[in-house]
Amino acid sequence: MFYTTEEAAVLGGFLELYLERDSVDPAVRERHLKFRQGLLGGALERADYEWAAAALGFLRPNGGRSMKIIGRWKMPC
Repeated sequence: MFYTTEEAAVLGGFLELYLERDSVDPAVRERHLKFRQGLLGGALERADYEWAAAALGFLRPNGGRSMKIIGRWKMPC
């Protein structure tokens, strides 16, 4: 599976706006760099898609739902 150039640009740009900040944990920024390289090179693996889904889920507004920490990610309860 791969993304079109347009889809990759949207997904990569959205994640970059949030994850390429000084306040973001260096390990998350490093993982985002790996994802972005795979995205641009068309070489994403299952773990990359799972990471992106978790990152996007983390960035989604929670609508007042409570959150809990699971591993390194806050996840909806």
